[in-house]
Amino acid sequence: MSIFTPTNQIRLTNVAVVRMKRAGKRFEIACYKNKVVGWRSGVF
Repeated sequence: MSIFTPTNQIRLTNVAVVRMKRAGKRFEIACYKNKVVGWRSGVF
């Protein structure tokens, strides 16, 4: 029997969960907030 040590999950800070609808399906995407603001304003 081996000892199982779980690897730590990397918690992302300052990440926003964005909901968007594409082709009638809803997606939840985690990304940085300034990327979302830029994408909505048409920069990215």
